[in-house]
Amino acid sequence: EKNSIFFYQEYLGRSLHGRSGGGMQGSAWRAFHKVNSYGAEDILDPRDADFLFETMEHALDSKGQQRENFFSILSRMYERVPKTMTDFINLLAPEQKQRFIDFQAKLETDEKLSGLYDDLCDIRNNSVQVPSTPAEADALLLRGRNSLYGQLPDLTVHTDGEGNAYIK
Repeated sequence: EKNSIFFYQEYLGRSLHGRSGGGMQGSAWRAFHKVNSYGAEDILDPRDADFLFETMEHALDSKGQQRENFFSILSRMYERVPKTMTDFINLLAPEQKQRFIDFQAKLETDEKLSGLYDDLCDIRNNSVQVPSTPAEADALLLRGRNSLYGQLPDLTVHTDGEGNAYIK
């Protein structure tokens, strides 16, 4: 079943978006959300999917303290990423922050644009949550059928009665 889902999402990516990677993005989406869904919209952003696959590769290649340190560093970096536009604005230098405040005041004086600033500040950073411990990484990336590794297709080659090879 997971092979069919992977290749179906790969097909959707090529036919709807003109690019490959839909199978990998779908695998990453299912691992991240722990839901066995495979629609055209059930894919992660390519950058987030790449990040999860690269993190999985590192998790497979590292052991012990090196692995612990890696996920600790990732976690600390993720904590510093602004999650909302307001968080981002609050990180700015005072003069840059003042420019945003002035921009907000200008938008509020125009009836057509009033509320636009609030809409901008509602923007959320919905990228994937970074695993902060090896145990979280294992659950998301490596262990179980709902992990990223568990979502990858089984590339066992079979042959039919006429000697043709296929993957099912």
